[in-house]
Amino acid sequence: MLVCALFGSGALLLFAVGEPGRWTLQRDALEPWRLFSAALWHWNAMHLAGNLGALAVLALLGRRAALPLRAAAAWLLAWPMTQALLLLHPALPEFGGLSGVVHAGVLIAGLHLLHRQRVLGLLLLAGLMGKLLVEQPWGPLLRPNDWWGGASLPLAHATGVLSGLIAAGLLRRRTRR
Repeated sequence: MLVCALFGSGALLLFAVGEPGRWTLQRDALEPWRLFSAALWHWNAMHLAGNLGALAVLALLGRRAALPLRAAAAWLLAWPMTQALLLLHPALPEFGGLSGVVHAGVLIAGLHLLHRQRVLGLLLLAGLMGKLLVEQPWGPLLRPNDWWGGASLPLAHATGVLSGLIAAGLLRRRTRR
């Protein structure tokens, strides 16, 4: 819940501040803080509301599933990793939004639930994988006319899932030792 609050309050703060060129992820502006700030920047109120709603659902899921501190740490680790993986795409447009990081959180929650509530974990992970397949992140980079009035970047969702998997794996291995 604290990670959701961190992401939500950061997104609200940057939305109030404005200035996308200062906070978004850009291939020609490789300042390290953009690996963090780009996820918190949203293009319009609908974009922000959609991601805040997703954070609320994740906060409730995390509370109900009693996700451990290790899951929160993995999610925080996945945050900049999601943006860094996006930078590998040679045609990446200016990017902002929490959706990739939210996808990382869903993956991490689903993996944790596999050990405690197997059916719920499997359903969550199957839904996430189904969503990625429908979005086809290997297809066109931008999907215009998204419901929030801009273009979506399905690749961000895929990089979020990948970074969530890597972060969860790193922290799981570390805690076993």
